[in-house]
Amino acid sequence: MIWWPRDTIGGDLWWLGATDRPRCFNLAIVDCTGHGVPGAMLSLLVGHSLDRIYSQQPNQLPAQALSALDNMVRTGLNQDSVFSESDDGCDAIILNIDRERSQIIYAGAKIDIIQLSARHGVLRHAAARTSLGYRDPPSEQQFPQDKTIDYDAGDVFVVVTDGFTDQVGGQGERLTSFGYKRLQAKLQACVGWDAQAIACSLEQTLNAWRGEQSQRDDITVVVFQL
Repeated sequence: MIWWPRDTIGGDLWWLGATDRPRCFNLAIVDCTGHGVPGAMLSLLVGHSLDRIYSQQPNQLPAQALSALDNMVRTGLNQDSVFSESDDGCDAIILNIDRERSQIIYAGAKIDIIQLSARHGVLRHAAARTSLGYRDPPSEQQFPQDKTIDYDAGDVFVVVTDGFTDQVGGQGERLTSFGYKRLQAKLQACVGWDAQAIACSLEQTLNAWRGEQSQRDDITVVVFQL
């Protein structure tokens, strides 16, 4: 885990929940609008919403849970009203990790998951390019769908919020964002490493990239090995 709020508190969170099936659990990573106190308040709403969603149906699939989260954030902020003055939401990914079947079912809203595999190298599994909870709900065609990832024992998975990839820095005169291409190239060199070593390497890489530049957003990195 790397969890760096831009201020003392922030809008990024990660959440774990059990299911009724053996060796199977749910993992969510969420990036809420804003940072500091506003972002933290929204993250509390999201965390409470996830608790409610999975307490009622612990085995539901990720896309169904994201649909419920989308609705609960919108109604929780009264953004379903024509008189609403706010327009906030979140990006999110939910993973249903089944260690019995060596399989992950995921649905993502603007948060991807990257797989490091000895057999296949680095694979980026894309999310839907839409956010959740805002005034205008996503269309059915835009909404995240469930996708399946098969994995081998020892595969590592990496999820980052956009605070990581959007962080500006570099050695040239023109500052640029770190971006997904650099992230994937970095991870290519980490195939075969364990989760802790990869997380430490990503932390060192981002610090070196940032240099004297200020942190622009909340940053979360989750790395796990199955």
